[in-house]
Amino acid sequence: MAFVISVLAPVSPESLTLHHQQYRYRPVPVGGAGYPSASGGGGGMAYVFRRDACGVTCLVMTYGAVAYADYVVVRWIVLQTMDGTLWAPLHVLLFNVVVFLLLMAHSRAVFSDPGVVPLPQHRVDFSDAHSGKDLDPPQEDWTICTKCEMYRPPRAHHCRICQRCIRKMDHHCPWINNCVGEWNQKYFVQFLFYVGVLAAYSMALVAASWYIPCPDCPKDIHVSTLHRSR
Repeated sequence: MAFVISVLAPVSPESLTLHHQQYRYRPVPVGGAGYPSASGGGGGMAYVFRRDACGVTCLVMTYGAVAYADYVVVRWIVLQTMDGTLWAPLHVLLFNVVVFLLLMAHSRAVFSDPGVVPLPQHRVDFSDAHSGKDLDPPQEDWTICTKCEMYRPPRAHHCRICQRCIRKMDHHCPWINNCVGEWNQKYFVQFLFYVGVLAAYSMALVAASWYIPCPDCPKDIHVSTLHRSR
């Protein structure tokens, strides 16, 4: 099931061929499979959210992991080893800026329409396609989706989880609870980039903390380390 937050303007009929006039977009309804259903009106790109148990669980795990990493790095690495210096507020600010950019990119990837191919205004009888007969697509390189029972543009694929055809679909990612397609692939790549930056930044801070004197650190850590080395 999808919650549609906003919808783009309809595509002009001038951009469609005469044979393709029946595929003018309709307003996007709330669908039962995570995206607009076949029973509603025309389309366009929309902000969506899928009520998928696995996807929602992965979202909670993702935000929880980022929040826990932020707490550990800021509280137990930066403030523990750099307290009283100008490096502490600088690293806290920079680290949280990266966290903010990561969350923004992730939220855009989650709620952006990945490129759902709109359903036609009038359904087409594809019984001939099921019987093995050739059908002429409305445009060159367009193919037929027998599950959605409509024509779809090149490089569009049907997602069995979303139950819709997605433009330039890469894969369905449970960590964003959405497909990675033409319209949200940029945000997904940005999310992966900021995850890498955040991981490298965290490892650099951990490595730096090994060489920074920490008089306020618990003494039992040093004692246990010495016993293990012996």
